[in-house]
Amino acid sequence: MAPSLTNLEPAVFLQPPNDLPRSHGLMVPFRWTFIWCAFTFISSSIVTAHFNAARFARGITDKLAVFDARVWTIPARVEVENYFIWRQQDATKNAISMTAHAHFSHASLQGLSTDQMQERLFSEKGINFNDLPVGFKRGRVIERQTSEQSVSYTHKRTGEEQTAMALRSAWVSVGPPIFTREREWLQSRVPEFGL
Repeated sequence: MAPSLTNLEPAVFLQPPNDLPRSHGLMVPFRWTFIWCAFTFISSSIVTAHFNAARFARGITDKLAVFDARVWTIPARVEVENYFIWRQQDATKNAISMTAHAHFSHASLQGLSTDQMQERLFSEKGINFNDLPVGFKRGRVIERQTSEQSVSYTHKRTGEEQTAMALRSAWVSVGPPIFTREREWLQSRVPEFGL
């Protein structure tokens, strides 16, 4: 089965090295700036490659997708939260518009608000936007989750199969709540960095 274009494995995303300085507005030395730039270019290249591979697996070969990535400083933790709220609201607006445009002509949607588009989808096509997948409506959050898992291995000295519990981490895609309704969820994922 071909991979979903909207559910690419989170493992395709890179994790920045642990020793990179993180701040909300501190000057970063040149060599770290260079590393962040390289990380930005590499991460956008990896996402582009995996997305195009998923498209090719589904037989979509007409055009190549191209992604970019950017790094910038946001001066305060609350502004980081506000940025993600804005991005989520923008994703929702775009999802409503894309859904409406998939079912109605561009000309018939001209001048309609997103509320009007949703009403039209429901009344004319029976599509309730609220019933669509969370990731489609609000975007996704990639987060690292750690859990204890059973692992099996062969003991080098005895050659016996053994089983033990070990901590394992994985990057997973989660459907976020509405940030303005559950701001604590967002706040728990925006780290605090001090001087």
